[in-house]
Amino acid sequence: RNIEAALANQRYIDKDLNRCFGIKVTESKEESLALLFEDFLKRTQFHLDVHQTINSTESDFFIFPLSGDNCK
Repeated sequence: RNIEAALANQRYIDKDLNRCFGIKVTESKEESLALLFEDFLKRTQFHLDVHQTINSTESDFFIFPLSGDNCK
């Protein structure tokens, strides 16, 4: 999470965090966060991707692949 941006009631400070993954050199707060997250994600077996919508929805929704491999 980009706590600094959230406290400023903004989506991001310098760059959109979602667009900062896969880089080698950091020039912004979000790029530094992305590197930190990437290091953590390399050591995990599962990944939960949580986003919010801009517009309200009538009910919660969940999208995930359903296969025999991930339903054990």
